[in-house]
Amino acid sequence: MDVVKIGKFIASLRKEKKITQQELSEKLIISRENVSKWERGVNMPTPETLLKLSEIFEVSINEILSGERKNEKNNEKIDNISLEILIDSNKKRRKLVITFVLIIILILLIFLVYYFINTYNTIYVYRVAGENENFSFNEGIAIFSKNKSYLRLGTIKSKNDYIYDEFELFYYNEEGKEELIFSSDDDNYTLTSIYGNDQYFSYDKMNEIVENVYIKIKYQNNEDIIKLEFQQDMRNSNLFFKKENKASDSENTKIDNKDNEKVKQLENYIENNFDYNKNEDYYSYNGTIGNIKYNVRYSKESKLLIINENRNNLLYIIEYSFIFSDLTYQKMNSNGELEHIFTYYIDSNECFSGVCDDIEIKYFIENYYNKYTNS
Repeated sequence: MDVVKIGKFIASLRKEKKITQQELSEKLIISRENVSKWERGVNMPTPETLLKLSEIFEVSINEILSGERKNEKNNEKIDNISLEILIDSNKKRRKLVITFVLIIILILLIFLVYYFINTYNTIYVYRVAGENENFSFNEGIAIFSKNKSYLRLGTIKSKNDYIYDEFELFYYNEEGKEELIFSSDDDNYTLTSIYGNDQYFSYDKMNEIVENVYIKIKYQNNEDIIKLEFQQDMRNSNLFFKKENKASDSENTKIDNKDNEKVKQLENYIENNFDYNKNEDYYSYNGTIGNIKYNVRYSKESKLLIINENRNNLLYIIEYSFIFSDLTYQKMNSNGELEHIFTYYIDSNECFSGVCDDIEIKYFIENYYNKYTNS
């Protein structure tokens, strides 16, 4: 569609009618400037205005849009002018849609690149351990990220029955002086540093902490200094995550040969006496010991025995793993608050964490462990 040609045609039609631009603008109820712009090919009349121009100049809208009167030579061309305009309009609309989609894609790409730059390789997970001739700990974990950072030591175990009074975490600065991170008498506390706050340590000091942090344990008027060993466990540096092959059942439930017979006896007893929950894939049994009500669950896949007991309005949760031979004991009060917890290895007769209760251990062995594995 030739806008300049259309403008010249409108000017010629106006002159044929012997009316000025001002008179035409008054008939159309528009400004004279609009008429001038049409005739100069600056812009086009609106569809409503085209209809009025068609009536005033006694020509068809197609003739105005083609910029010439209809005759035998251009008859077909003028009749098809509306179709050409429609095709041209669709092309423009399609270009507009494509441009809009490309802009959205570009914005998304910019956002993804920005997100990638700010998050890639910024999360680090470490296992933390330390040991000397008097103390050891190997359950610690440290997580560093730009948003938050966490450091948890885990249980500090004494090799010589020492009871520590408190401990301090510190590192040596560039001048060789101690920089205190944290001091406490509770080894189960988790240090949390929020980005921008950096109460204990900052993300920028991660490498300094990982390579140069120590724990000072104070006990019986003595001090032991142990260097913390950070072993990197994970970081988000993979562009593509590989799905790990699921370990076979035999690998997941590997048990020492000496325990194989006990597990066979246990599972034989459970299959004959417990109810099987097919949906959840575990066996369960409800029973009583005197006035004590209890529920027992067992999973063949995890080889885990879980016992819930209600005694004197207290809840006892006892878990025993036949894979690791560890007994975890929890005692909850009537408000659901944890009162006592410990972990004990039956095979080695070793108290791993917490204050182990010999009476409760004996109670479990006599009422559950021996009953199920010696049947």
